Amino acid sequence: MGETFLETARREVYEEVGIIVENLEFFGIYSGDDRYIVYPNQDICWVTSTIFKTTEYKGEILQETEETLGHSFFSRDNLPENINNYDRRCIEDWKRNNPGIIID
Repeated sequence: MGETFLETARREVYEEVGIIVENLEFFGIYSGDDRYIVYPNQDICWVTSTIFKTTEYKGEILQETEETLGHSFFSRDNLPENINNYDRRCIEDWKRNNPGIIID
């Protein structure tokens, strides 16, 4: 599509959450066995995830979209138990407040 990583991140967040994110900071790149996805139509993907973080956004967060059932904010010390495997590793790295860029 000709997008940069930042353009893709902003577009995906807007499509899935309905907000405009600003001042994105590179957090890490994740690959490996937990990046294996089987979609409902049985398509299979091995994904390398490029993760950004921010605390700045504009707009109202959509609670239900074609790809999501709801959104919530959690503090590092109050994360839910039922984090899916696809997201768990990067969320746990964020929880540890690692100051460097993660390449895993």
